[in-house]
Amino acid sequence: MNFKTTYIALLLVLSSVFVNTDAQDYTTAMKVQYIKSFTKYVEWPDEYKTGDFIIGVVDGSSYVEALQSKLEGKMIGNQTYKVINYANVNSVGRCHVLYIPADKSASLKAAVELIKKYSTLVVTDKPGLITEGPSINLVMEGPKQKFEINKKTMTKYSLKVSAQLEPMASKVIN
Repeated sequence: MNFKTTYIALLLVLSSVFVNTDAQDYTTAMKVQYIKSFTKYVEWPDEYKTGDFIIGVVDGSSYVEALQSKLEGKMIGNQTYKVINYANVNSVGRCHVLYIPADKSASLKAAVELIKKYSTLVVTDKPGLITEGPSINLVMEGPKQKFEINKKTMTKYSLKVSAQLEPMASKVIN
């Protein structure tokens, strides 16, 4: 390989890394926006309407950073958003929203078992998980980010979904 060919190859590799990073950042930003929106369209029981509004993430530092950046210092009603990174599923505690990234979806059943006594909105993002315990599952349909709702699970956790959110879902399980 001559210098020019090596230089072009290096540029292509570096540009693909930056494009891939930008795509990942965009995907993370979209998921963060959806999670924030869900907090406005779900109603929690009265005992969850005081103190901080806690969004937990199972071992997902990039999502935690993005959520903190988006929500830091902001409020929902009279509650301040607080984002917690749970190092693993065993450290999950009482929270309003628990986001389980796709690469941690194997821990879904354990997480659901840990939070069953709480009114927690469990959000996942792996195709096929909506019937496995989450209330909302983020899914890609072609190039578009969509979501599915499991109203049965929401009712189980004393959560009420807004009538405005349902029509936006690509799938609703009653």
